[in-house]
Amino acid sequence: MLPKGGSKIDVDAANSLDVPQDELKAVLGEVACDIHGCFVLKSSKDDLFRDVVIDMLRGSGPNGKLRKAEILEAARRKLGRDVPNNEYIKVSFLLV
Repeated sequence: MLPKGGSKIDVDAANSLDVPQDELKAVLGEVACDIHGCFVLKSSKDDLFRDVVIDMLRGSGPNGKLRKAEILEAARRKLGRDVPNNEYIKVSFLLV
């Protein structure tokens, strides 16, 4: 039960718990992608490096670990360019 005066966000969050899991996942799937049960915001079409990292995370298994060198090499192959350190840090920070 929500306290009186609960914000719209609080009410919406509480109401979302009453939705069947498959319905909730379908709605989340419109804006987020599932990585081993955790949802992260989908990439925009101009953020291709993020797609590379998300694909690697999906393929690594739930307890998988990725090394920076592996990520940068995969990006170099898929994107055809080197990824600057600031771009790597930005994507890494947003996916943590």
